[in-house]
Parts: sequence; structure tokens; C-alpha cells
Amino acid sequence: HTVYFRVQDAAGQWSATEHRPFFISESTTEVRTDITAVEYFLDVDPGHGNGVSVATTPNTDLDLVEQIPTSSLSSGFHTVYFRVQDAAGQWSATEHRPFFISKSSTTVTSNLSQLEYYFDVDPGFGNGTPISFPTSNSVDVGESISVVSLPAGFHSVTVRAQSENGVWGQMETAPFYIDERRKINLIEYAFDIDPGTGNGTTVTINPELDSIDQVLSIPSAGLTLGDHDLLVRVKDNIDSWSLTDTVTVNICEGAIADFTISSSNCIGLAVDFTDVSSSSEAGDVYSWDFDGDGFEDDNTVGDASFTYSVSGTYTVTLTIDRLGCTSSQTKTVTVNDLPTVVANTSATTICIGEQVTLFGGGATSYVWDNGVVNNIPFSPTSTSTYTVVGTDSNGCEASDFVTVTVDFPEIDVFEGSDNTGVAIVNNQMNVIDFGTTVEGNDIARTFAIENTGGCVLGVSDMTASSSAYLVTSTMDIAAGLIETFTVTLSSATVGTFDANITITNDDPDESSFTFMVTGEVIAANQPPELSYIFFLDENSEVGKLIGTVVATDPENDPLTYSILSGNVGGAFAIGSISGDITVASQVALDFETTPVFDLVVEANDGKGGVSLVSISIQLRDIVDENPLGTDFSESGFEVYPNPAHKSLFIARDGQLLDNVKIQLLTISGKELMTPKQLLREEGVIELNVEALNSGVYLLRILNGEEVFSKTILVQ
Repeated sequence: HTVYFRVQDAAGQWSATEHRPFFISESTTEVRTDITAVEYFLDVDPGHGNGVSVATTPNTDLDLVEQIPTSSLSSGFHTVYFRVQDAAGQWSATEHRPFFISKSSTTVTSNLSQLEYYFDVDPGFGNGTPISFPTSNSVDVGESISVVSLPAGFHSVTVRAQSENGVWGQMETAPFYIDERRKINLIEYAFDIDPGTGNGTTVTINPELDSIDQVLSIPSAGLTLGDHDLLVRVKDNIDSWSLTDTVTVNICEGAIADFTISSSNCIGLAVDFTDVSSSSEAGDVYSWDFDGDGFEDDNTVGDASFTYSVSGTYTVTLTIDRLGCTSSQTKTVTVNDLPTVVANTSATTICIGEQVTLFGGGATSYVWDNGVVNNIPFSPTSTSTYTVVGTDSNGCEASDFVTVTVDFPEIDVFEGSDNTGVAIVNNQMNVIDFGTTVEGNDIARTFAIENTGGCVLGVSDMTASSSAYLVTSTMDIAAGLIETFTVTLSSATVGTFDANITITNDDPDESSFTFMVTGEVIAANQPPELSYIFFLDENSEVGKLIGTVVATDPENDPLTYSILSGNVGGAFAIGSISGDITVASQVALDFETTPVFDLVVEANDGKGGVSLVSISIQLRDIVDENPLGTDFSESGFEVYPNPAHKSLFIARDGQLLDNVKIQLLTISGKELMTPKQLLREEGVIELNVEALNSGVYLLRILNGEEVFSKTILVQ
């Protein structure tokens, strides 16, 4: 800010206006801190802290002389700016002064050749009143300038200098006021009653002065206690008296100021001052100066406190005023720095259930919040921030904090063997459909558990609410990894089975992860609505037409066809519109690996109407050497009927077959036949197949060292 002031005399004349800048700090209490930085800049402000730094020793007051280089500046007028910063980081107002750079292209420090002044109106360079001075490039001259020729009133005096090379410097101007050239030669004073001019107690002023600023020791003996009027006036050299100025003074008996200081004193915390003054009375006015800067910081009567922002030793003064009668007591207080307290932890991140130890540093004793004891292990249950207060040997306290992150395992479940499958939501309403199977054909589905948390996920149990489902065993899953498990629908019992699959685990948010499944088991001998049987040579070429599925819709809606299951190795494709089944993979058509493909094909009208059909594609073995025995065509045995329904007959040119051994196997090699199924009569063996499920089987005939095999179809 800037304060402006001026005066007006009895004739109505105003003085020149003087102004001074000043700075208001943000603090409501004046605290004088050391000046720690000084900087200056030329012409353009680069911003606080970006000027040219001036080396200085920290102090509350500085008196510096700094030589500022100007070689880089152009000729003409410039301005130098300067400001200071205190220990609290506050910048002062910026002061500035103009100066002039001569037009000479060469920097030459020359002596001054002329110094002149003039009053009020510039008479032109070289036409002012000269001032004598010693030859030098810099002078400090005290000159008494006569103003006898000037009338009373406001005037200005201007001073300028010229170098020996003829260059004039910048002019300096100051205002002043002439009051008829009078001089003061006498002071007169009196108490309470004015005895009249010239009749008071006098003090002579010698020599006579235009103005005076003098301290007088005026005796008060004989004056009673209480207020008195002190009357003061002056006389000039023409015997004119000034107006009388009256000041009230008090003759009094006051309190005796004294105080004590608290023992533990720290920056940023209130220091307590206890008033122990004697003879104090109600109405006494207290004034506390806590930092020794001569300014009142508090006027609290009795005990007071003050907070210091900078450590050090301070002078504290208590002044008690009773009706102008004052008593002062001064003492020193040492304010200590706060300790640098550090909150330490044995680990910043732990898993739920693990222990952590917190311990402080930088002080002598420590107190933690949240019930934590310094250097004693404990087990947090959630991520928390802990604050410690440390106290040093001076009784000063400071605090710090540390955050301990508690990690948890996080369970995510997906359909399929990894996290690219459909995500399953805990307790979701959607049911995972296992589809339909027949007795003897279990359905197994694979699921993936991903641990997206930061700790090991322990899976302690996996259960199904229905005994029709079997879930694989427990496991531990490291952070960021995926493990799979299998849910199997048992085909031992016919029916529709719903179940809740529950995964008991360490995720505190989803410790019981549950999802629903459903599936259907139908009787093995339940005839399909429609079935097809096709025969195909193994290793047939891609694109070969095997057969066509045909369905009709009562509403004549367009139908689309798709293979739902049984397409091992992607061996076949079906035309979505035509229903044509063709070879899609030659490699998948391997008789020794998969002699029979049982496809389930869907016909869909797009409006909710769906029909399923079973397609059996049986491969013909075209390999010369039969791994199951000699080529049956060379055996001489006859097997009929094929396909068979209830019985299968085996004969050999009317020969007795008493020593022939018969084996009936599934395609996978499991032997099915029991002795009760065989009936031998007149050279013919009858094999009862009525109890078998529809499908393809292998018949093996062992006659001594001869082994013959044949594929049969049971319907």
C-alpha cells in the first residue's frame, strides 16, 4: 500500500504531498523476522525470487551498499528495483529508483566538473547556483543554502551535477516551506495555570533555529498525584509567540510489573507468560512486547501467551500503565525448534491377517493414534493412516503420519479355462446351462478363478447344493494368477438338476462366491425324434458331401441348421440354410482315433421353435493292417443282422463254434459282454444286444490264434 500526507496553513496554502509505501502482512500479530534474502532487477520485474540475489547475513534490519553493473544497459533512463524476503517467505514491497545511462559507447568513470542548484524554476543546464566540492567522481556535500531572497510559502530546490566530459546527470528535487524566515530562540512552559506569555519557566535556544526537536527534563516536584496540564509555547527572533500547546501529564503511583515464563517453549506452540506483578489494580493497562521489536503485541491484563514462528532467544517486556504511570519488566525467552518426527513402519503394504510394526523417530517418546503402541506389532484389518506425536527433551512436540495399505485377495470367476470367457457375477440370477445328456455320458464344464487382488487367494471349499454335480478340490491361487476347476454333471440319474456352486475363499467381500447351474439327463433308450446314419471313409477330402439334414416348419418359417455337439476336432460343417453336412477337417477323420461321430444338429425357425436331430457318422477303416485283428472279410465268419436290434448271430460255414470266444467292446475299448448274453446252438452263436444303448460297437472273434473284428450297429 502507499500512504500520502500533506498539510494546510492558516492562509489556506497546501504543502506538497509526500508519500511512502508500506506492507501489510497476512498475520494479525506483528512478528518481526529476519531478512534472509535481498534481490534487485532492472526495468522489468522477472517475478519474486527471480531477481539478482545480494549476499546478506540474516537480520531484522539491514544497511547494504551494493555495486550494480550497468554495462549491459542501453543509453538513457532506467529504473532499479529492489525488495527483501523474510525467514517466513514473505516479500516486502518493491522500492525503485530511476537512473540515467550516458550516451557514451565507452564506460568511463569521470570526475564531476560542476554541481549546481536552483529554486522553483529551471534556468537551464549550467545556469544554476554553483556548489563548491572537491574534485572526485563521487561527492557527499553538506551545503547551507540561503533562502533570504525567497518569499514565504512553498518552494522546491533542485540539484544536478555535470561530469568533466560535459554530461549532465539526473536531477533530484525536494520541496520545502519558508515561514517568513523566523527563528526560534526561546521555549516557555508552565503547569495547570497559564501565567501569561513571558511569565513561565523558560529555556533559551542558542543558536536560534528555524525549527527544534528537543527533549526537556521538566521537574515535577511539588505536583500532586493525578493529571496536570503542561503548557508549552515558543518565541521567535522578532518576539512573536507561537500558540500554546497543552499536554496532559499524570503524576502517579503505579504497579510493579513482573512475570514468569513457561518451561517448555517451542515454535508454533503458545508460550505462556504468567503475570506476577505487585500492586496492580483494576484499570491498569497492560502492554506485552513478546519479540523485543518495541511494538505492542498484546494488551491482555494478567496472564498472556504468544506463539513464535521462528526459534531463537527473544526479549519480552511487560509494561503496566496506571493513568500514565508506567512500570516495565524485561526478560528473555528461548524458543526451541520442533523435533523432526518421522513415522516409520516395518511394511507399507501387507496382506490381510499379517502383522506390521510402527515406530517413531526424531524424538524421545512417541504416542500413536488408533490404539497403536510404539514398536509393538499388530494386525490391521483395513488400509489406514496412522499419526504419531513425538516429544523431544525440550518438551517440544511434532507429528508425522504413515499409511499402511492392507491388501486383499480378489476372486473373479469365468466360464472357460481363462479370463477371456464370460465373467460370472456372484449370486447372479442367470443360470449356467450344462445342456442335455443321456445316461452314461457325464457333462464336465471348465471354469477359471482369477485372483485380481494383491495377496494369495485361499479356496478352502467348493461345494454343489445337488449331489448330481461334482466339483474339483480346493486350491491356493497366487496374486495375479488363474487356476481352473471342473464341475461335472453326473449322468447316473435321469432328470433335470439345478444346483448352487459355492466357492468358499479368502476374499473378504465375496468369501462365499455362488453361481447357479442347471442340466438335464435323459434316459439312454429314449428314441430321438429323428436320426441319421452316414458311412464315410476315413481321411476323406475336405468339402465332400456326406448327407443332408431336412426339417420342415408348419408355419413355413425359414430354418437354420447348426451342429451343437459331437463335432470332435471340427471334423464336419453344416450348411446353415441347406443342411448339407460336409467334411471340414481331413485330419480329424481317423478311424483308429474316432471311428464314430455322434453329432447333435439343431433346426431353428428363429421364433423359439427348435428341433434336434442325432447324426451318426461312422468311419470306414481304409488301413491295410487291422489293429483289432485279421480283416473280417477273410475270416469266413458271418454276422447278421447288422444293424441289430435284439440279437446278433455269428456263424461260420456250418462249423461248430464251441471253442470260439466272443468279445463285444465299446468304441473306446471297454468290454461289455457277459456270458449270459451268449447262446450257442447248432453252430450258431446268438448274442443278446437288447440291453445295449443305440450306437456303434466292436465285435471281436477269437478262434485259437485267429482274431477277427467287425463294427456293428445296435438300434
